[in-house]
Amino acid sequence: MLTTLPRKKQPVMNLQTRPRNDNRILRYRPMHSLTDIDLKISTWNILTMLQPGKMAEIAAQLLKYKINVAGLQEIRFSGQGEIKKKDFSLFYSGAKRPGQFGTGFFIDKNTRNSILEFEAVNDRICYMRLKGKFQNMSFMVVHAPTEDAEEQIKDDFYDTLGNFCNRISRHDIIILLGDFNAKIGQESFTSDVCGRYSLHDATNENGMRICNFAASMGLWISSVSFPHKNIHKQTWKIPGSTNANQIDHVLIDKRHATSIIDVRSFRGANCDSDHFLVVAKLRQRISKVINKNAFRRTIWDTEKIVENLELRASYQSSMATKLNSWQYSDDEPVSENWSKLKNAVTETAERIIGKKITSNNDWYDQECAIVNEIKNQARTKYLERPTRSNLLRYHEKRKNAKQILKRKKKNEIETANRTN
Repeated sequence: MLTTLPRKKQPVMNLQTRPRNDNRILRYRPMHSLTDIDLKISTWNILTMLQPGKMAEIAAQLLKYKINVAGLQEIRFSGQGEIKKKDFSLFYSGAKRPGQFGTGFFIDKNTRNSILEFEAVNDRICYMRLKGKFQNMSFMVVHAPTEDAEEQIKDDFYDTLGNFCNRISRHDIIILLGDFNAKIGQESFTSDVCGRYSLHDATNENGMRICNFAASMGLWISSVSFPHKNIHKQTWKIPGSTNANQIDHVLIDKRHATSIIDVRSFRGANCDSDHFLVVAKLRQRISKVINKNAFRRTIWDTEKIVENLELRASYQSSMATKLNSWQYSDDEPVSENWSKLKNAVTETAERIIGKKITSNNDWYDQECAIVNEIKNQARTKYLERPTRSNLLRYHEKRKNAKQILKRKKKNEIETANRTN
């Protein structure tokens, strides 16, 4: 007679005792977390950087969110150049006159050692190349014309952008950051260049242009490719309304599209702009650029010998004595003669003139940071509860912060003029 062995009872596992991130329960891929090899890149239309203390305020917000590379629009500086601070560097490309458009890059201190190249194309486009561990990264910051702009202006913009993209090495990772003033919908014809998680249902004319441009250049629109709440898709708040649009975008070449693991906007970042900060996580390593010929240039306080005649005469006398005591020798190599002459000049300059002491925005003190923080808290409360009283309170705090920053800047200029 055959008998079966009694089956061993399996303990029943209580579902509530399982960890909350157990994939057997969630049944979807968990969100990517930020690792030490990831870069945080962003785009932000800041409206202006000409107001007193605005650069320090924007930098504080970007450093708070640990942004490595940020593409900024409407900086409104004239010309092009670099501003180097202790914790960040600002590269900008503006028009001939201040107050018009202007784009630029914010680079934190850990990333600026990886810069290979910066080029100011025009007041709407600028370019930067970073050295990567496995491949270099080419970033472009763009500010496209609005929907109501003339067709010729739009055509010229995208022609310039396309021609510059064709110059970039095909081995680089190409990333475009900017305010495209384009609404991308969820129609089927956009599926080849972007995801289906857009804030909008229909694509406007500028949206058609960016889709056609992405298709022709082999780019992927990552900013509409990740599921998020609608408030985290909004990038521009319509003035005088509680409605918002998604018009700021992040694009990357399709070959490296999976390198961007998330894109969303952060409403908490504030610089008195109607645009929200859009942040993307880029899974790429950067590498430092080793410049063997780099040197730190000494800046001498030459204004002393221009204004002080006695000091100028003392410098000339000491310099003449040094040069008379030194004679050129044909027997010694040229490098040895040059070294002696260089030491004679630098020793005299250091002893009589001295090095120039430069200030680094020391007028932006703790009081400025506190009033900006109070203003940001008022704005956050208004975003959470958009009532008229909260809006008036935010406007009051913003006006107070502007007055204090303007007064601080004015006092600093008056003090510097009295010193000189």
